[in-house]
Amino acid sequence: MPASGDVAFSVTGVRSSFIVDDDARASCVVNCEYGEPEPDRSPIVAESSTLWELRRRASGEDEITFYAPIGDERVAWSQLVIDDRFRRARLIQRYRWGGRPTLCVGYPVDEVLMCRLLMSEGVLVVHAATVEYDGMALMFAGHSGAGKSTIAAI
Repeated sequence: MPASGDVAFSVTGVRSSFIVDDDARASCVVNCEYGEPEPDRSPIVAESSTLWELRRRASGEDEITFYAPIGDERVAWSQLVIDDRFRRARLIQRYRWGGRPTLCVGYPVDEVLMCRLLMSEGVLVVHAATVEYDGMALMFAGHSGAGKSTIAAI
């Protein structure tokens, strides 16, 4: 429930397999708030060109800062800080991103959380395309835009 009446909160497109009873214990609790995402001074561990940066804070928390291109600049619009045991996370977003006061817990934040949840359960997450050919499974792994779907279609 939003703390302020001028904030919209909605969940859409949820598959029934992801809906659990109200008394189920959450794997990770995400606190959402408005603010100015400020990257920590710790070194960048991984990055995706100009769209996001991953840092490991001295406290052991992982920090993912998401950016959007504005003209020749890039602006931090959202930041996710996850504790080292994946029990708590904090999502900080600019208040009026896109002209409306809505916290966006969709892509890419939901993808990061889901991948972390799966990995904490021992599941290997691979960004790939697969195809069955002559009784074999062929997997093409790579980053977005690398041509995985194209080569699978060929």
